[in-house]
Amino acid sequence: WKNRPDLNVKVYDLIIEIVRDIPRTCGICFTGGEPMEYIQSLSWLLNKLQIHEYAKLSVETAGVVQYVNNAPVFPDQKDVFDLLDNDVFLSISPKLSSALGNRFTYEGFSKIIKFWDSAIDSSYKAQFKFVVSTQDDLENIKRFFSENKVNHYLFLQLENSVVEHRDYEPNALLLKNCIDAVRIIENSRLTVQQHKIIGLQ
Repeated sequence: WKNRPDLNVKVYDLIIEIVRDIPRTCGICFTGGEPMEYIQSLSWLLNKLQIHEYAKLSVETAGVVQYVNNAPVFPDQKDVFDLLDNDVFLSISPKLSSALGNRFTYEGFSKIIKFWDSAIDSSYKAQFKFVVSTQDDLENIKRFFSENKVNHYLFLQLENSVVEHRDYEPNALLLKNCIDAVRIIENSRLTVQQHKIIGLQ
């Protein structure tokens, strides 16, 4: 479904069939893979869903199309504007070193946050969410937010295995350090991977 208008209609019909019985007051969230790979088709679909009076629409994204030579590749600026033209809420979750391994760079991580913070001028239309698995993840977050101010709320989301095994000493320390971090990072909150706890796929 890579920005193919001929496939969009088929996918749209399928999705409308799936969501037909969902009350219009319920939310619909588009998530990974990576929605930014299909940003044109996604914008088209969001617009059609709004025509059908689905109002609570959101997108969960790492904020990039892909990585090339460890550098983030962003969607085209026009496509970003078209996406934001819809009444959609974005949860932008840049991947950290625990997810990217050697592909992670602090510079690339910083670019993702700055790109989306400047692209979305309304604080209520987006949030940043960081899945924290290791102390290294947390240190990169703390470093960025000690050096920069953003216009959106941010959530430190503890990776589920940390929560499940919180009695393990390194995990207990990471939990404590995350709590300490949200006390000093402006507009930040601590949360968990609720979808994993309740068993959603």
